[in-house]
Amino acid sequence: MNPTCNFCKYKVYYKKQSYEVESMEQNELKLIRQVTYPSLPEQPVALLQSRLYQDSETGQMTLYLDMQNVSDKTVEATYVNLCCFDEEVQLVSTKNREPFESLGAEPGARFGEEMAIPLSSFRIRSITATVQRVCFSDGSVWNNGEAEKDVRVFQEDAPLSTKKPKKKWKRWVFSILFLLLVSALGVGIGYGHSQWTKATEEARNLLLAESYAQAEEAYAALQHPWLPESIRQEFGWYQALCAIKRGDFHTGIRLLADQPTHSKSVSLLRQMNTLLSGTISAGEAHTVGLCADGTAKATGENQDRQCEVSEWKDLVAVSAGWNHTLGLTAEGKVLYAGSDEIDAQTIATWEDAVTVSAGGRHSVAALANGRVVATGDNRYNQCDTQNWSGVIAVAAGRYHTVGLRQDGTVLAIGNGHGGSCRVEDWKDIVSIAAGDGFTLGVTKDGKVLAAGAYSRYGTVAEIEEDAVAVFAGGSHAIAKMKDGTLQSGGSNTWHQSDVMHWENLLSAEAGTKHTVAISVDGKAFAMGDRQNGPCDVDDWKGLGLPKKALRLTSVDSYLMQIKVQ
Repeated sequence: MNPTCNFCKYKVYYKKQSYEVESMEQNELKLIRQVTYPSLPEQPVALLQSRLYQDSETGQMTLYLDMQNVSDKTVEATYVNLCCFDEEVQLVSTKNREPFESLGAEPGARFGEEMAIPLSSFRIRSITATVQRVCFSDGSVWNNGEAEKDVRVFQEDAPLSTKKPKKKWKRWVFSILFLLLVSALGVGIGYGHSQWTKATEEARNLLLAESYAQAEEAYAALQHPWLPESIRQEFGWYQALCAIKRGDFHTGIRLLADQPTHSKSVSLLRQMNTLLSGTISAGEAHTVGLCADGTAKATGENQDRQCEVSEWKDLVAVSAGWNHTLGLTAEGKVLYAGSDEIDAQTIATWEDAVTVSAGGRHSVAALANGRVVATGDNRYNQCDTQNWSGVIAVAAGRYHTVGLRQDGTVLAIGNGHGGSCRVEDWKDIVSIAAGDGFTLGVTKDGKVLAAGAYSRYGTVAEIEEDAVAVFAGGSHAIAKMKDGTLQSGGSNTWHQSDVMHWENLLSAEAGTKHTVAISVDGKAFAMGDRQNGPCDVDDWKGLGLPKKALRLTSVDSYLMQIKVQ
């Protein structure tokens, strides 16, 4: 006969395991994601680790949760809530009260590691698990967010015992003295823990109430050095989300870059770098800037009508090429300014784009489904990107194209003379750039990688830390640092590399003979060849990233994930 949980009145049973953990390779199960959870001292059952697998033949998703009884009582049943997310951290499904029953887990015992939880959707790529309810062998129950409830059922007609109890006063005296000693030693620690728990809850409530400035300050105040690194990173992650939501993208980028071992921070850093790279762009001899209101500004050479962007509206990105300009609208449509009518007609058919890049004489866009479309000059096959997948950012050089995938790897195609396309070994990349014969990348640890013509990127490749983004020009390279300054390398014939005195920058871009940047307060800067006016940006104001551009990232999905936890 199966025992029952008095509180839930549910039948308690063992979940049958369909296959052992040790035989996963035989069953061709692929490990999709493994997460170690931080310790939560107020819970009687600790969630130690989750492992998400996918059957390579059937696509079936299966989850295993490793838990431990950290209470002083035997656990009979544990109920866990699950939130399932796809690759872009969009909520796929929820499973409330997933049961682990008939456990008989003694204090300190681990369980759940071999209990398979089948999941319905093949799109699931991450899981958030929360222990919701714990039933003990004595009939008491712990609920998440509530005090423990004693629900034992007593028989009212049971006869009272007439046997006198043994005298236990000595034991009681010893127990009282021991408790007094422990209380005296632990009162300070207990009070501090109580205050810390209260402050954590207040910070979370501010975040959920969308009071982002106050929530950011509250999480900053919780960053104590005695906390485990995993918890400190989670608080830093919340700070970054708050900064981004209130429009302080510079602070958000810095906070994300400070956490290279936090997977969600690294993923969002890639997405934010992609967005910010579309706020200002430098071409052969013209410059284009994105305004925070979704309009665009342009200056410089206009022989091919590449600066005719004043009518563009509802933009979230711009990109300047050799003699043409691209714009991306909030709806995913790509706009074109230039003389090539064939390219213009092709680009007008593109839909659901999330980022664009204008190269020498070709144009590239990454779509929401991770595919890449390209048109224009294809003499070196730089437009043959139709087989690419999982791409979230693209960079079009003069004769080659580079793509950054969500997993941090890089693709390249086109004129690889000199090694500009030798990026197959790059990993953990958060920013890419393609110039004239060379390619740049930044790792999650802030190191700059380079491939191709060394003389064109020079000392930038020697940066070992604190870089967050890179920009490639005709014969020079620029790296943006965490503190909002720039480092440069390569040619300086037109003083295009004399940019290290600029500060508080949101983004930058390297053109053929000039460099441009915008500051956090929306002003523009330019250095380099001034012929035809590509550097005439001194009076530009109001530049920046429109807030609606955040829909192209997972920021709102991450916040939704926090709300449903």
